Amino acid sequence: MAIGRPSKYKMFDNKEWLYEQYCVKGMSTCQIAALVGADPQIVRYRLCKFSIPLRNLSLSHTHNRKDLVLPDREVLDGNLLGDGSLLLRNKKTGQGLPSYSQAASVRDHVEYVGSLLWRGNVSSRIGKGVTKGFTKKSPGYVYFKFTTTTSPSLLPFYERWYPSSEKTIPKDLSLTSVSLLHWFLGDGTCSYKKERPKEQRSMVLCSESFTKEENEWLCSRLESIFNIKCNTIGNAEKGTDCRIRIRQESIDRFFDIIGPPPVPSLAYKWKTMR
Repeated sequence: MAIGRPSKYKMFDNKEWLYEQYCVKGMSTCQIAALVGADPQIVRYRLCKFSIPLRNLSLSHTHNRKDLVLPDREVLDGNLLGDGSLLLRNKKTGQGLPSYSQAASVRDHVEYVGSLLWRGNVSSRIGKGVTKGFTKKSPGYVYFKFTTTTSPSLLPFYERWYPSSEKTIPKDLSLTSVSLLHWFLGDGTCSYKKERPKEQRSMVLCSESFTKEENEWLCSRLESIFNIKCNTIGNAEKGTDCRIRIRQESIDRFFDIIGPPPVPSLAYKWKTMR
């Protein structure tokens, strides 16, 4: 089937052949053009003439690349409840593929997360930076950041967590012991109360990025799934800066569920009494 002016490369006049190479075999315009020594723009022109949908720029760069991302739902959900984030370069159009990023103040934390989400050399995906200080007396601190490449396997997670470009708790979120562990590693604290018996502890899940309603929903899930008693704390009137406080009677149960600390530098968070 030919369309328009015939090409000097006869195979480019065959829609079925072009469709087979580009859509079925997944070849790029450069690879198809190389078969006969043609200019890739000629291939692109013929694809458009035949109304064969072109891949967007992001897919063009990644469709033949080996995907090294391991989209572990429990690990991703747990870290996205905390400081983890999915990044989409072109937020205005919503096109392209997301990458996953995890920042932490200790390197072994991001190395641990990276080892669960990346098939390749994790160290090659970790960078180092310094945050800006809030005041002159409060300087910034060093942090480490693990970032994956863009991946189609992360797109369903982005659509769940960023339905309108802002991070939102997905309604199909199913908390597990693994997701709870990663949430606590990234955004949980546990400390002994000052001037109180050592048995008195304070455990908080820092979840200020979510609304009061979302925090209350998370509390209901913690209680219904794990029988963990908790409540929201923060600005009740404005419904902002909310956190989740685990009650005294449920702290040991919380630690029983998430297990021992997998990251040595964060073991100080485990204020266990058993």
